[in-house]
Order: sequence, then structure tokens, then C-alpha cells
Amino acid sequence: MRPPGPRWAVLIFPFLALVFGWEAFRPGYVFLPTAVETLPPWDGGGPIARPSNPLMLDGLTLTLPARAYNHEMLRQGALPFWNPRIFCGYPHLAMIQNNALYPLSAPFDLVDPVTSIGYAACLHLALAGLLMFLFLRRAGLGRPAALVGGVVFELNGLFLVRLSAPSYLYSGTWLPLLLLGGRGVLEGSRARWALPAGVALTVLGGHPQIAVMALALTAADVAGHALARGGAGGRRLPVFVVLALAGLGLAAYELVPFLELLAHSARDVLPLAAYRRASVPLAAVLQALVPDVFGHPVDGTYWFDRLAPLLDGVAPGDRTWALNYTGENLFTGVAPLVLAAAALWRARDRREVAFWGLAALASLAVFFGTPLLDLAWALLPGFGYSRPDRILFVYMAALSVLAAHGVESTTVVEAVDRPRPSLATRAVAFLLIALLAWPALSGVWRPESRSGLAQWARSAASLWMADRARLAPEVVAAVLVLSAALVLVFAPRRIGPWPRVAVWVALVAVPSLWFGWRFNPAQPAPRLGRTPTEVLLAQGSGGRIARILAREPLFFPPNLPQLLGVDDVHGASAAGLDGYVRLLRAADPAAVMLDKYFFAFRDPRVASTPLLPLLGVEFVAADVALPWPATPVGSGRVTIFRVPSSRPRFYVVGQAETYDDVARARARLLSPDFDPARSALVPAGAAVPFAKGALPTTSSAAIRRHGPHEIEIDVETAGGLLVSSETAYPGWESEVDGRPAQTLLVNTAFRGVAVPPGHHRIRQRFVPRSFVAGLALTVLTLAVVGWRMGREMRGRAR
Repeated sequence: MRPPGPRWAVLIFPFLALVFGWEAFRPGYVFLPTAVETLPPWDGGGPIARPSNPLMLDGLTLTLPARAYNHEMLRQGALPFWNPRIFCGYPHLAMIQNNALYPLSAPFDLVDPVTSIGYAACLHLALAGLLMFLFLRRAGLGRPAALVGGVVFELNGLFLVRLSAPSYLYSGTWLPLLLLGGRGVLEGSRARWALPAGVALTVLGGHPQIAVMALALTAADVAGHALARGGAGGRRLPVFVVLALAGLGLAAYELVPFLELLAHSARDVLPLAAYRRASVPLAAVLQALVPDVFGHPVDGTYWFDRLAPLLDGVAPGDRTWALNYTGENLFTGVAPLVLAAAALWRARDRREVAFWGLAALASLAVFFGTPLLDLAWALLPGFGYSRPDRILFVYMAALSVLAAHGVESTTVVEAVDRPRPSLATRAVAFLLIALLAWPALSGVWRPESRSGLAQWARSAASLWMADRARLAPEVVAAVLVLSAALVLVFAPRRIGPWPRVAVWVALVAVPSLWFGWRFNPAQPAPRLGRTPTEVLLAQGSGGRIARILAREPLFFPPNLPQLLGVDDVHGASAAGLDGYVRLLRAADPAAVMLDKYFFAFRDPRVASTPLLPLLGVEFVAADVALPWPATPVGSGRVTIFRVPSSRPRFYVVGQAETYDDVARARARLLSPDFDPARSALVPAGAAVPFAKGALPTTSSAAIRRHGPHEIEIDVETAGGLLVSSETAYPGWESEVDGRPAQTLLVNTAFRGVAVPPGHHRIRQRFVPRSFVAGLALTVLTLAVVGWRMGREMRGRAR
């Protein structure tokens, strides 16, 4: 019999979330694990008093600036469609990871974008645990088992190492709601309406790969149960598809602009070979038991990445992504692994356990680079845009369900018939285990691999001995948890189910909380705007900042200047705009990483090209000598220079050169003999009122109004082309004296307008038609879903 247990036990989920995030609720502290004091120009040259996690720099460069911009625009009563302060302009709302209109973060952003980062994280952790509890109850498990499964999911390792890049958590939280809706579809119950809600919230959460994996896992779960039910289950599959599409329709107001951004993004699917080189050596599985077995980033002692080439032969320079603690850590605690083993050994629902066990094995097989990695790259939409370690989300979710079944097997006392797994299930499990074992076995058989493995073992043993003072307590703690978990599994059933569950919760929660606290040290609220560098840049005349940094790539990191109202040619985002990124790469191939991070130019020769004037740069921070006036402001080896040939944001040229080959056009723009003050490049066939070789005109352009979504310029000219350093993107529309005019692509990446002779007022507005179309689809879907649910409720009332 299943003990009912107290209903208030679900309060454990918000309680654990608050315990985890307690430091973020302290006045003056924020949930940003990387301390701004560790970065120039704020570092001051001395050590900081608090721990800081350099791997979580995304919290400072992506999360905080995006939330601050959301706050700024929402408080003005405007939607944050366009951000003019990074990348010479960027479609802020279209980048779904900015969570501009995500229902569970936008209210926090409206109030306080800094401290609310921690509040939103705690809310989602609590929701993740509660929703997994509800799903497990729906799947037939008792309250004790569902409670433990919910705690395992709430505090899973992937969530805890990615909290300051919160789209992982925001999207991943809703997987149990998807699963709950999928079971509702199979049962024909009202719970099926959780499916479109779950799909919409997963997509709006902002992490496309997590959303795809959540939907794929739900589809596999539904398909498996449908096949087991025969014809009746098969007839439910179209309902599942329709409701999933309805969920996408509900999220269309963000999804359609995001798809438009992808169409204009430089980021593309990475080659399969790069994915194979990014897979993880099997030795990383040790982190599932002792998470800091290879050191810790907060201490600066993590070494697995340095020795990994001895295991797999892939040198660090050949990896698309460096191995690091956040991507290779499998830790969810020892207790969930013991419970998963108990479920596989003696769980009641063999079919359910088989499905989730195979899901866990399959995800690990992808993670460790077996041929299943090739299948995931080819079959999972969007998987090839990210990195293989994202598949750990499936492993973490599967482990939470298996842990719940393991608890059920230790608390339910009635005798049950436990059928053996089917032959097909056992064959697939054997195949997956063989795939996982093969890399280790093949390494033992090959002499060159044995040599590398032996060298790795010697180096690892030496490092472990040197770090034994820190490592020994962690190993002892893991052994104690393992011992206690085994005692509970084999303990007499006379021990009450709820005392047993209380111990299980402690064995799961305490190690996970410690793991999360250590990795995510809360910091004092960052204080910006006080250094001489910031003061100088904020007092500029409206030009942008650029960086030429060969040795200090993180000086005044991109995206952070916008918090001071400083505009930046650099930026960091999950997807850079294609035309802009290609122009930058043509100038300096090392400047842009993975088509999304543009921290600095690395080649000083950029300063001798016309590129910086084209970008409207006024100041350059450089750690090399430049032939320009140096300001008295600097930090360490970095000096701030003023660009004497800086161009205004908008100016008029009287000469246009046309091009058919965009690569040649970029080369022309970067050649020293190109003068951006006299000429501009336009695509062949563009409607310009003068031909190549026309004489330049004496003209003036004065910005009358410059807002994020609307710009007005007064132009006095004898006829010419108004050129800007503002990025071109669909949705920007132009008017000349109130009449529509064509927005031209100039200089391969920017916006321009042909202007007739005389005095004119030019207006450019950003009208994101993709958002309008997506919003219309969202409203239509909401109306249809609401009508159908209302009709169903009226039918039940009769």
C-alpha cells in the first residue's frame, strides 16, 4: 500500500529553492557568480575578498545587460525590440535568450533587473520540483516517491551550473508539464491542455536546444505508451501533434521574430567533425560521484581540460569548445544514482523504468561521443548549433524519474509481479552499454592509447595527491552518502515511509546544495561608472567604443558598457547578424568567436583600415601602441585613444560604388585607399540618384532625435546618399519628409537613404513585422484554444 502522506510536504520545493538562493536575498547581494572586480578596469590590481567563478562570465556579459535593457524599455512603456548599444544595433527581442517577454521573468525585470535574477532563479527551481512531483503522481507513483523525484529534478546538476545563464533553467523547468500534458493526451483527460502551455513556456524560456530536447523526450514518451496501448493509443498521436503545434502558436510572438533572426544570423550548424572533437572522455564520469574530482573553477584548480588530450588525442586548439567544469559535470549526487539502480533492479513499472533508463543511457552515449552523437547531430533540430553537453538535460531528467521509481520500490510493501524487461529492451540496453564501454576498451587495446592513458593516470594521481586536503573530505562525504543510501535500500520495511523519505531528501539535497553554493557564489551588487575609463567614455560626443586587445581581451567586457549608456561596436549574443559579423571577420578573422562573441579586435592592423570610421568609433581601448592621440585614461596595459578620423553616426556622401560580389566589396571597404567620408558601397541595382564617379557634395546631417526604435535626421544637401553606421535589419523603414523611401543596404552591413537636393527631414523607424505576425498568430491560437477548452467545460457541466 502507498502511504498518502501530508499534502504540505510539497512545500519542500520552495523551501529548498529559498535555502539555495538565500544569499541572493541579502541586501546588497546579487546572483552573479563572477565578480566584476575581477575584470579590468574594475580589478584595481589586487585580489578580491570573495570567491568568484570566471566560467560564469555570461551572467555579467549576457544576463545582466539584457535584463537591464528589458527594465529600461519596459519602464518607458515600450517593448525592447531593438538595442542600439551593441553590435552597432541588434534585434534585442528577437534573441529569445534575452527573455524580453517571457511571462515569468518580465515582471521581475520591470521591478529590478539586478536583484531579481536570483528571485526568478529560485522561483523556477521551486516550479521545476513541484511540476516533476505532479507528473510523477500522474504517472502512478506515491507521494513519497514523487517528492524525492521532484527534489532530484529541482537540484539537478545542469540547472545548478547554468543558473546565471538562466535560459537553461527557464526552458528546462517545464519538461514535467510537457510530460503531464502528454499523459493527458493518452488518457483523453483535461490534463492534455498542459501540453500546449508547457510547449509555449519551454520555448519562451529562451533555450532552443533544451526546448527541442524536452519536446523530443515528451514525444518519445507519448509514442512509447501509444504503441503499448495498440490502436487506441495510436489514434491519440494526432491530438498530441495538434496540441504541440498549438503550443508553438502560443509562443509565436517570440518564436517568429527568433526564426527571422536565425535567417539573418551568421551562426550556422557546426560540422559533425567539430562535434565529435567536442565530445567528452569517459573519465569525466568520475564527476558524477565527486564533482570536484578534477578541481574547481572558483579555486582556479580545474585541470581535466588540460589533460584530456592524453585520453582522446584531441588537442585543446582542435576543440571547437574548450572542455570545462560547466559542460562536463555529471553530478546529481550519489543518492539518485543508488535509487536509479534500485529502480532498474526491482521497480514495479518495468516499462516506465526501461524507457527512462534507455533515455539516460542514450544521452550519455551522445555525451561521450559514440555513434549516437552523429545521430543526434543529424536528427535533433537545432542540436548542431549548440554543443554536445546540452544532452545532459535528458540524463538529468531521466535520473530524476528513475530515482522516484527507486524510492517507490523501497516504500511500497504489497507483493507485485515484476515482469522481466522485453528482449528488445534488453538488447537496446546492452547495445548502449557496449557503446559507452567501447571508448575505454579500445583505448586499452591500442598501444598509443595505452601510453596516453598511463600518462594521464600518473598525472592525475600526482594532482590528486597534491590536492588531497580538499579532495579527501569530498570523497569521504560521497562514501558516507553511498553507505546511507545502500542501508536505506536494503533496510527493513518496518522503517516508516516518511522517515525514510526525509532521509532520502536530505541525502539528495545537502550534497546538491553544497555543490550549487560553491559553484554560484553570490556577489555584492556591481558598482559601475566610477572608474576613469567609464567616466571618459560616458562623456563622449556620441561615438562608439572599440577595443584592439592582443593580451587583455576582457577589458571593459562587451554588453556591459550599455549599462552606462555607452554604445559599443562589440557585443556578445547567441547569434550575430550575418552581414555585420562577416565584415568584422574580413578585417580580423580572430575577432569573432563562434559567430556570437565579439569581445575585441585582436589584430592591430585594423586601426589602419577605414573600418573604425565606418563603425562610428570615437574611442579605442588598446593594449598596443596606436598612431592616435592618447587620453590620460587607462588601466594597466590598456590605453584609451581618441580616433581623429571618427565619422558621425549619419553623414552624406555624393559618390556611390556598386558591387556584385559582397566579399570583394568588404575587401574594398577595408582597403586603405577607400574614403568613407566621400563614398559608399551599394549593391548593384540599388536605387541611388547618382552614378559611380559623381562629385562629392557639400552636405550636413544633424541628428534631431535618436531613440532605440526611431531616428530623425535633418539633412541639407545638393543631393546624395545618407550613410549610417547603424546595422541593417528587416523592419527598418525610412521616410523623407514624411513620404516612404527605400531603406538601402550600404557598406555591406548598414542602413542608408537616397536624399534629393535641398533641406529634408529623414525618419527611420523599426517596425518589426515578424513580431506583429507572431503576435497575431499567438492571439489566434489563444482564441482557438480558449474556445475549445470552454466548449469542453460546458459539455462536462451538462
